[in-house]
Amino acid sequence: MRVFNKLEKYGWHAAGAVVALMLVGFQTNQSKIGVVDVGKVFRDSQLAHKEGESYQAVQENRRSIIEFINTYRVVTAEQATRFRELSLKDAPTPAEKQELDKLKAAIIANDKKFRDLQLKPSPNESEVKALRDDNDLVQACSLTLSKWAKEFDDELNALNDKYKKETLDRVKTAIKTYGAKKSFTLIFSSEVVPYGANEVTPDVLKTMDSLKP
Repeated sequence: MRVFNKLEKYGWHAAGAVVALMLVGFQTNQSKIGVVDVGKVFRDSQLAHKEGESYQAVQENRRSIIEFINTYRVVTAEQATRFRELSLKDAPTPAEKQELDKLKAAIIANDKKFRDLQLKPSPNESEVKALRDDNDLVQACSLTLSKWAKEFDDELNALNDKYKKETLDRVKTAIKTYGAKKSFTLIFSSEVVPYGANEVTPDVLKTMDSLKP
């Protein structure tokens, strides 16, 4: 499963140039030009940190699910499905937490039994059958892991795109709000105009953090 960084993968750079020329365009008697570091506002905003933390929590949850099943592969399809359902719950009930703990213990016990049988020098007929059955479960688990990893990867990509868009839209709104309030004719991104008399990044950041969702 792909690992994502909290903020670096948000990809605000590509949008910076687009923002630059259409942020603010208020008609005043005298031109007033500002420059804003769009990336800094994006990265340092409360929204970006909040969504970054949310993203990391989802990422860690999916990683732990994959890691557990990858470690203990002697698991039936029913056990795997229920384990995933319970592990994905945002707010499991006490009963669900207890069920998950029991399920994990059962999966760990099955895996240990399989490993112990593998080390037995002369397994009897029933033990040989158990080894074959468990080996079938291990093979099936590999397919399950590949499927889950792809699904989680797609989910994280979609979540990353969602948070990126939400944060960048908020940055644009903050720039326009601040520009209107302070009567700027234009506010350029520092990606396009690196230097300017009116550096408004700190004020735009404050404006963004003050905006309601």
